[in-house]
Amino acid sequence: MPTVYSIKHLTSFRYTPAVGETLMEVRLQPRSDTQQRCIAFSLDVTPHTSVMTYRDFYGNAVHHFDIPGRHETINVTTESTVEMLHRRDIENVPQSNWDELDELVSQSDYWEMLLPSQFAHGTEKLETLRAELRLERAGEPLALLKQLNNSLYEAFEYVPNATRVDSPIDEALQASSAVVTALTAFVAAVFAPLFDGFLFGANIIALAIVVM
Repeated sequence: MPTVYSIKHLTSFRYTPAVGETLMEVRLQPRSDTQQRCIAFSLDVTPHTSVMTYRDFYGNAVHHFDIPGRHETINVTTESTVEMLHRRDIENVPQSNWDELDELVSQSDYWEMLLPSQFAHGTEKLETLRAELRLERAGEPLALLKQLNNSLYEAFEYVPNATRVDSPIDEALQASSAVVTALTAFVAAVFAPLFDGFLFGANIIALAIVVM
């Protein structure tokens, strides 16, 4: 029997003082791909407004809306039903090598991912962590991703509310605990120098975390 999940997600925004108008895009609809199928999806916005949809470059459903007039709160509620499909055995999938990834970066439209990120800054503690992990371009990229995932799993404890989405990375390094957003930042920042760009490396690593 396939596994089916029912998911309800609420995002609330509060403004002080009230704002005069809101233009917003959200990417909250689960994708349908080789590992899952979105059976049903609904999105409700309060204050009530018309919601429109388009597909972005990566195939994600993007819902966008405009709320004119002064308001102090916005609630965005989504409900999804997702069926999990048979999970592929990644070990039996042909793996890219470093040359193929470099060619992909140089020939394809990844310019947005290659731009420096204003939210990622190197620190002395981060450089120390990178040196301790001894990451080098050796073997297949996937093998290096697994090595990094295992190293971070052993080095850090998942503690809810230990860090915020905007916490400096040194806070988590000091406490050896982090939430998912901080762990993803570790992976991206440590692994990115092996690529010609920060965000491209971050997306590859984030994908590997989800797959594994």
